[in-house]
Order: sequence, then structure tokens, then C-alpha cells
Amino acid sequence: AKEIDLQANFRGLKLRGVFVTLGTRGHSAGIAFYFKNRRPDVKIFGVQPAEGSIIPGIRRQDPSKWWPMAERPDEIIDVTDSEAMDSAIAVARTNGLLFGMSGGAAVAALLKKGKLEEGDYVVVVPDHGIKYLDRYLSRLGNEGVVGGGHQGSR
Repeated sequence: AKEIDLQANFRGLKLRGVFVTLGTRGHSAGIAFYFKNRRPDVKIFGVQPAEGSIIPGIRRQDPSKWWPMAERPDEIIDVTDSEAMDSAIAVARTNGLLFGMSGGAAVAALLKKGKLEEGDYVVVVPDHGIKYLDRYLSRLGNEGVVGGGHQGSR
């Protein structure tokens, strides 16, 4: 959280919010604690799998039952596994960055949120996508693969 804040200040950003995934709760609790105590103007958006979805690395939460402190995300956004995968693939196609599904979920939450207060937003991407290549290629079928097919062992 401190690094996000320092880098945002260094770059002159007008930080309005941070999107974090809810997994083991450590980084999301730390980020919420930091910003609620030092920058209460920055909103924290927690990202979790939608009911019935499974997104590796994150899970559905009930903050009222486990959050050890008063500092909680301002809002929790549900994302389907399909939305997470599609967002990760879209980022890879447009920016060349290969996120994992939890990173795709964080990006999908930003997109789902829609109209936000003017300013800058940080999306925390907690993983890379190498371990999801087979899933992504299966989702794409032949459309996204050079030469029409995937070579190699599965």
C-alpha cells in the first residue's frame, strides 16, 4: 500500500481508488488499512468471484465475519470466471501483458464498475498467466493462435 501511494505521488497521479482481489485477505486488508488511515479519500474496491464461479487465487468473502479491523473495502465487486478470463485475454492481446485469472478478475472489476470519479485508479494484478496458457488457448480455440493450432504436448 505504501509503495502504491509513493509511486502515485511520485508520478503526480490523482489517486481515487485501488482495486484488490480478495484471497487470503492479507494484501487486501493491508491495503485497506493503509489507505483508510492515511488517505481516506482513496476508495478500496475488493474483487471476488461471483456466486458459482471459481477464480484461482481468490475466493468469495464475507468481510463481516473475518475482517479483523474496521478498515474494509468500500465496495466488493463480483466477477465471473468467464469475465476474468476474457479480461486477461483482452489485456494480453492489446498490451502484451499476460495476467493470471485473478489479475483478469481485477481488470474486469474495474471495467464493471463503470463510471468512476475522475482521477487515477490502480489495479493490483497478483499473478502472471503462464500457468493458465492451456485454459486461455482452449477458450480461444483456433481464433487466437498463429497457424490455426497449438503445437506441443498438453
